[in-house]
Amino acid sequence: MANSRLLGGRFLYGWPKYSWLVVFAASYSLMVSSGFAFYAQSIFLDTLVRTYDFRVSDISAGSTVFFFSSGITGILISNLIQRYDIRWVMTFGALIYIAALYFLPLANTLPRIFAFFICLGIGFSCISVLPVTTLIARWFVKNRAFMLAITQSGLSIGGMLITPIMARSFAENGISATQSWSLIGPAVAILPLIIFLIRPDPESMGLAPDGHQADPMSSPSNTGMPLKDAIRTRFFIFMSLSSILAMVAQVGGIAHIFRLATERADLETATITVSVMALFSFSMRLIVGRFMDNTRLHITALSVYIVQALSMFGFAFVSGAPQVLLATAVFGGSIGLILMIQPLLLAKAFGLAEFPRLLSFSQFFVMFGVAAGPLILGASYDFLGGYQIGYIILGSISTLSCLTLFLAGAPERVAEQNAQHIQD
Repeated sequence: MANSRLLGGRFLYGWPKYSWLVVFAASYSLMVSSGFAFYAQSIFLDTLVRTYDFRVSDISAGSTVFFFSSGITGILISNLIQRYDIRWVMTFGALIYIAALYFLPLANTLPRIFAFFICLGIGFSCISVLPVTTLIARWFVKNRAFMLAITQSGLSIGGMLITPIMARSFAENGISATQSWSLIGPAVAILPLIIFLIRPDPESMGLAPDGHQADPMSSPSNTGMPLKDAIRTRFFIFMSLSSILAMVAQVGGIAHIFRLATERADLETATITVSVMALFSFSMRLIVGRFMDNTRLHITALSVYIVQALSMFGFAFVSGAPQVLLATAVFGGSIGLILMIQPLLLAKAFGLAEFPRLLSFSQFFVMFGVAAGPLILGASYDFLGGYQIGYIILGSISTLSCLTLFLAGAPERVAEQNAQHIQD
C-alpha cells in the first residue's frame, strides 16, 4: 500500500492528526449514505406510493431488496477491503450510488423500482458502515468507541440535513427532484473526499493508531481470532441473532415512520419526525459514546436494546403530534447506539485480524432482518388494519433481541479465552 502515500497524501504526510482527516471524510461518506438512502426509505415509500399508486407492501418490498442487496455486496467487498486500498471500493460504490439516485425518475414500474433499490443498495454498502467502521477500527484503538461515535454522527447529520431537503424537494417537484444538482450535489462531493483524504490504515501513512507517529520497533496490531473459528463461537451466533432481531424492528420503524406520523398526526409532523429521529440518534451517540470506552459494553448494549423495544410499543399506541414526536425521540436515541455497538462488540471479542470479513459476514445475516422489517410492517398495514398490530409485533421482536444478546455473554470473555488459547 505504498502508493497510499501519493495522490493527495504527501502534502499532509507526517501531520500527527491526519487521522482526523480520515474521520472527516468517513463521516461525510456516512452522511451521504444515510441522508439519501438509509433515512430516506420512508420518503421513497411515501413518494413512490403517491406517484404511481402502488400498494404500501409493494414499495416496502423495494426497501427489502435495497437492504438485501447491500448485505450481499458487503460479503463480496469484504475481501477486497482487506486486501486492497479501501478508497477504490468506496469510489466504485459512490459512482453506482450517484447514478441510481440520478436515474430514479426512470423507475416507473415495479421491476425498474426494484432495479433502483438494488443499485442503491450496492452503492450504499460500498460507502457506508462496513468500510467506514473498518477504517475507524484500524485508525483508533484507545478511543475507538468515541471516534466511531463521532464518525457515525454523519449518519444522523444526513438524516437531519439531507433527508428533510429531499422530502421537501419530492413534495414540490415530485420524483424528478433527484435530477436537480442542487439536491444531488452533496452526493457527488463525496468522490474527491474519498480519493484525496481516505487512507486504508495508519501504517500506509507511516503512522500508528490514534494519530501517533509509528514506532519502528513495534509491529502493527493486527491480531485476532480467525473467521472460521469466530463464527463457531456462542457469542457470534447469539450476537448475530440478536442483531438480526434488533434490525427487524429498527429498519421497519424507520421505513414507515414518515407514513405513521402522517396518519397519527399530520404532514408537518411527519416531516419533523425524520429530523427528530436523526437529532436524537446524533445526540445519544455522542453522549454515550464519550463514556463507552470505559464501560462494560455488554451491559450498555442490553440497555439500548431495551429502549428500542419500548419505543416500538410506544409507536403502536401514539396519537397526535406530541406523542408521535416523543416516541420518535426515544426511538432515535436507540438507532445510533445500536448501529455503533454491533461492530464494537465484534472488534472487542475477535480483534482486527479479519475484521472486514467478520463484520460483513455478520451484516449479511443481519440484512435478512433488515430486509424483513419494512416488509413485515408493510404487510401488517395492508392486511391487519393499520400500524398498531405491526408495531406490537416489532416491539415483541425487539424484546426477543434483548434476550438473545443476554445469552451471548460478554465479548471480553471471548477475547480472554482467545488470548489464553494463543498462549497455550
